[in-house]
Amino acid sequence: MKELNLNEISEVTGSGTCRCSSDVIWRSCPNQNACYSFCIRHGGMRAYWGADLN
Repeated sequence: MKELNLNEISEVTGSGTCRCSSDVIWRSCPNQNACYSFCIRHGGMRAYWGADLN
C-alpha cells in the first residue's frame, strides 16, 4: 500500500484526504461529513486531513 502523506491536499479542488478503518482512501474528499458517510460502508472513519469545505 502506498504511504499516505498526511499533508496531502488536492490543489485543484482544495479538498482533503479521507481514510477509513479498512484502509480505503478517498483522496478528493470535500469535507469531514462526506468522509464519515463514505466510510460507513468501509468499516468507519479513521481520519480526515485537509480543508473542511461545505
